[in-house]
Amino acid sequence: MASLFEQVANEHGVPVGLVSGALGRNRTGIDLAINLPFLLFYCLAALAVAHWLWRKYRPAEHGWIPGVAMALFLSLAMAIGGTMLGEVWSWIAEGYRVGNGHMSYRVQRLWWVRHRTELFAGAVTAFWVAAAVAARRVRSSGPTSADCTPRAHTWLSSRPL
Repeated sequence: MASLFEQVANEHGVPVGLVSGALGRNRTGIDLAINLPFLLFYCLAALAVAHWLWRKYRPAEHGWIPGVAMALFLSLAMAIGGTMLGEVWSWIAEGYRVGNGHMSYRVQRLWWVRHRTELFAGAVTAFWVAAAVAARRVRSSGPTSADCTPRAHTWLSSRPL
């Protein structure tokens, strides 16, 4: 390894200690540039799913229990899927950044791989925040025009025979 460090140091005109000291560490700016787009995408997806959830299970029609139960299930499903997809995203972005798709031992240096548990907990929390925002909007907006239209089964049951 010493000869490799010497060769890299000579090629870039830096001391050997600087090259060997940088082994195993990514820069914060690179980690942010790689992971921030996916984190923003996840938050937008969580918000979209949460809005769909509260439109599907309106508390005025079904009560709060079905919506909260589905929010619990969807938060876990989204967090598991988001954690896995985020890791794949970071692998692809790092491979593109380096110019070589073969990750080998470099995968262990990725920020996403080193913080899986924290990212999973953050994904669950982000979904619950999105669900709370969406629930507040649904609760404050009241019934929509679609909710005020007569339903076919109501119309049929109210007609005299």
